[in-house]
Amino acid sequence: MTGKYRSILIITAAVTAASYLILKLGGQEIPRFLNLSWVYLILLYTVLHALENGTDRTNTSIALGAIIILFFTGGIPFGSSLLSGLTVLALGISFLLWKKQEGMSADQVPTFSAIFSSRNISLEGEIEDGTSLFALFGEISYEGSDVNVRDDLIIDAASIFASTHIYLPRNCRVEVLETPLLGSVKNRREEYEEHTEDPLITVRALALFSEVVIH
Repeated sequence: MTGKYRSILIITAAVTAASYLILKLGGQEIPRFLNLSWVYLILLYTVLHALENGTDRTNTSIALGAIIILFFTGGIPFGSSLLSGLTVLALGISFLLWKKQEGMSADQVPTFSAIFSSRNISLEGEIEDGTSLFALFGEISYEGSDVNVRDDLIIDAASIFASTHIYLPRNCRVEVLETPLLGSVKNRREEYEEHTEDPLITVRALALFSEVVIH
């Protein structure tokens, strides 16, 4: 971890340690969140790591473990146990289903992610490969309406407590394979006329408490 993300982690750790020592030396009671500060710091590290490098299985599993510890020790700062459980569920599903780092996957398919953030991906020219999109507590927009597509390709989109919008060119056929889990997948391209000789784009969409829209 480099740059501003390392600085955020170091400053947070220093402030936390100083607060703990001041209260300890003053003989005052240590609040629960300070006793669990090491867990919060681990969780903060996983978030900063994801923002800098994208999501991956190892980082997500560490985050999931930290949240489980906080959940069972009463340290999760959420307003209800339902929201806590949904958060654990979301991270667990992302751990099981999304194993690719941002950049290029093992089969050389570009991957993009938006975690606790909003992101726009704008493409132009000709594309030959599919794409993998992952949004967790954020929003991602894939703008490919002006690209040229010659061959069939696949777009994978996983949206968890998030929103994903996929814009595709008109001179292609689109097939949507949807898996909505308390979410929705909307295909708004049905108004376009398609021809059998046009290349086929297959969108495989997972929406968990989310919305995936194909334009």
